[in-house]
Amino acid sequence: MMYGAGDVELPLIESAEIIESFLKVKLKELVNVAQRNAETRSRQYFDVCDLLFSIRRNEELLRCVVYGWHMKDVMTKLNSDPMDIKENQKNSQKRINICRSMLHFMNRDCLEEIVRQERNSVVRRDRLMRIAYMTLSMTAAEYERFTAARQVSFLQPFATCKQLQDFVVGEDPFFQVVDISVMSCEVLAIIAHEIVLTIMDYALGAREKSALFLDANCLPYVSQKPKIRSKLILYPHQLLFENTSETMTDDSARTCAITPFEVRESVRLIMQNRQFSF
Repeated sequence: MMYGAGDVELPLIESAEIIESFLKVKLKELVNVAQRNAETRSRQYFDVCDLLFSIRRNEELLRCVVYGWHMKDVMTKLNSDPMDIKENQKNSQKRINICRSMLHFMNRDCLEEIVRQERNSVVRRDRLMRIAYMTLSMTAAEYERFTAARQVSFLQPFATCKQLQDFVVGEDPFFQVVDISVMSCEVLAIIAHEIVLTIMDYALGAREKSALFLDANCLPYVSQKPKIRSKLILYPHQLLFENTSETMTDDSARTCAITPFEVRESVRLIMQNRQFSF
């Protein structure tokens, strides 16, 4: 998932562990808030409506969930077996009904407006531009692996919602008896994916700003054009070799990955901006 968001093909394990730890903290926080919402409604356990009510003040996240469900329905229609079309249509209608009930949270009149706004958002546009620029130097095999990484979802590593639940809440005895619904798992997966992408946005954005700062000050060891190496845009002050025709080894390529320091700084900015506060 980090590779699909702009990191190298083999990200640093230390960076991935920091992202995973932060992810578990935020998802567990969301689940706890949803459980409190369920208790105020005299329900024993939370459902998808409690999760969505918990993020009602975060319009960007609500739009992300609506857009994620929209894309899921589109991909399901493209890849579904003819025998499963009726069942898929039923699940799609359930999602649409829930999304329509969310409209008053976002002060919108129609779902199409939300999907269009999210598709044309500045954040999504910047991500797509960065990814498109990365693919310019890829071979066919590299592009195929990169495309597969772009399709990774948090639901894929888990065979059941119970396994995703164990990933989120761990050994918490209260949630061991809770069966999270499929739609609740979908919402958690969409939010988790957005958290990872946001961390990568901050990390890569800080790296780009650093390069622009060096260019603006006309430092002698910085040229005006970035060079593309491996799967990441490398500016001259980040290159390991003076000879740009020299092939990078796996070890040297890994030194260009997102570092733990950059991930921690991204997490600090997220906490400072209260982007995923529930």
